[in-house]
Amino acid sequence: MARSTNDSSEHRKLALIIGNSNYSRSENRLDYAKNNSRDLSNLLKIIGFNVTLVNDVDKHEMTTHVIDFSKKICDGDLVFFYFCGHGCQVKDENYLIPVGDKQIEKDRDIDDFAYKCERMIERLTEKNRLYVTIAIFDCCKPYLLKNSTSKSHSLIKTKGLNEIKPPPGVFIQFGCAANQMASDNYRINDNNLYGKHLLKNIAQENVDIIDVFQRIMVDVSQESNKSQQPLSMNGLNQHQPVYLNQVIVTVEEWDKINPNDMESVLKTQTALRACYDTFPDIEEVIQRNKENVEKAEKFTQEILSKVPSGNVTERDTACHILHNLLGQENQKCLFFDSSQGMKLHDASGTLADLSVKERPFVLKLNNIDGLGNKTYVNGGEHNLNAIHTLENAVEHNQSHPVIEDIVDRLAKAHNVDKKNIVIKNFYVGSCGIVYLVTDLPDKLVKSLTNVSEKLHKQFEEFKAAKIHPLLYRPAFDIAQFDVRGNKTFTNQELTHQIGPSGRTQLYTPPAEWTRYGLKVLGKYPNDEWLHPFSHAGNWYRAYHGTGRATAADFGSPDKPIDADYASVDAAASIHENGFRKARVAVHGDGIYCSPNPTFPENGYVSTVKMTTKQGIKSFKCMLQVAVNPDGVKIATNDIWVAQEPKDIRTYGILIKEV
Repeated sequence: MARSTNDSSEHRKLALIIGNSNYSRSENRLDYAKNNSRDLSNLLKIIGFNVTLVNDVDKHEMTTHVIDFSKKICDGDLVFFYFCGHGCQVKDENYLIPVGDKQIEKDRDIDDFAYKCERMIERLTEKNRLYVTIAIFDCCKPYLLKNSTSKSHSLIKTKGLNEIKPPPGVFIQFGCAANQMASDNYRINDNNLYGKHLLKNIAQENVDIIDVFQRIMVDVSQESNKSQQPLSMNGLNQHQPVYLNQVIVTVEEWDKINPNDMESVLKTQTALRACYDTFPDIEEVIQRNKENVEKAEKFTQEILSKVPSGNVTERDTACHILHNLLGQENQKCLFFDSSQGMKLHDASGTLADLSVKERPFVLKLNNIDGLGNKTYVNGGEHNLNAIHTLENAVEHNQSHPVIEDIVDRLAKAHNVDKKNIVIKNFYVGSCGIVYLVTDLPDKLVKSLTNVSEKLHKQFEEFKAAKIHPLLYRPAFDIAQFDVRGNKTFTNQELTHQIGPSGRTQLYTPPAEWTRYGLKVLGKYPNDEWLHPFSHAGNWYRAYHGTGRATAADFGSPDKPIDADYASVDAAASIHENGFRKARVAVHGDGIYCSPNPTFPENGYVSTVKMTTKQGIKSFKCMLQVAVNPDGVKIATNDIWVAQEPKDIRTYGILIKEV
């Protein structure tokens, strides 16, 4: 359901429209002026304006109507003025030509018998300092005067209107460029060219007036093959978006959540927020604090410059393996230590995404207002219903005008085709939009330059723009190692049943692997997913390989990748070269893992060779993960698929010498 907001808007809408057609000389007459003013008047009335319409007025009548109209204006009104007729400039002064213009024969007569544009603007704004005045001067056909130097009684053309510097709160548009007249008036049925596109665009719902007049400019310029180009003069910098036709969509537009499903929906929303709100801001990643980056680079060099011991139970060996895993060449991983005051974004929480092609962006909005070019009731249950509706549309691959609008805006911000924008999730807080940009440019860094600014321009309610921690130069906080989780597993470990009562799954410890624990307790809304062990709220335990990449997937003819290193080079190659077309996922999209610790070694975990103090050694590395029982697809006895990143959490890094 939609309705005009005129009856409830805090701003009254007043319009004065003047159409002058019947000028004294036949060459100056403008048949379309009355049609323009009549059609515009009818349209403005429909969208809630109180309209004063007058046609063919002389100077005295024009002055009287402007004064009378100005008396109606109160501070805070939305005031709209349109003049269709002749206008010109003399000695840099702008004038509107009234009818009854027999006495205007030469330039010097214009000052006496015409109405000054700037005086018109002063009258309209003197009582309206708090809000907006819009003035349109549709004066594109030359006004002809007597040629005093010619005996043939020929006529001369006056100059077009001079550019006006608008006072604060005033928006002005000329039907053609400053100091010019349209070479042809482009009569379109009963209207001129500018009038046609003014009528086409002026009543569009929930479009900021800046965008309305930009569209008019583009339309007129294109249809006239750039021979007529309207000019806008904007004094509205201090104002939020202004709408001539603002429309509210009532809450009935959104699907209401079944009360029986509310607990489940809230649980899902909490998990999504916990997953995606931790992503770093794009600006934070691109423009990291120079001092902290320098500290991290020095710290990283100190770690990597030392030959690792080669002992899997010692952290220096783990750091070298992680460095190979997380970054390569010009996208090297940074190590830092937050316990020493270094402040970068830690990527340890997203290690399970190393082998996944989908590394999303997150756009945070203050609310959903303006999406789909509509205004919505916001807050509380309304927001939850809206997000639930959009989530359902994404899940069932259904079209929705709000989603279509979001995709269009995101494509413009990232300068890609709309087909390269894939919406993955919506979540409350206030409104989070999770999306992919496929076929990212080769130079990822350049593509992210000013992207936050571009998103802010596209989305009025912009709050933040976030990026997957592994999509750009990853950083690992060694303070995230948690010795409480460290363990070397033997062949004597016992298996356990883990998970909710009545639907537990077998947990098989990873024999002969050494685990480095990660600090994850206290990171999520509660710790029951992991601790205490055997709690009914525990998530299933599983294992995730460091990649199923091959040299063919990520290499290039001039820069082949050794197959032995393909898996650990995959992440860095994605950073450097952009995404390749994904391989077919046999069991559907998602993050693959296995409850069987030996299964990932069958092609899902590649060997890393390193020089150590004990000589050249080879190591395998995989991740120990917990998987949400409510969010995992058990495809086979050995293959599970977590369909959403929120449903899989890394809590340990496993290393084994081979």
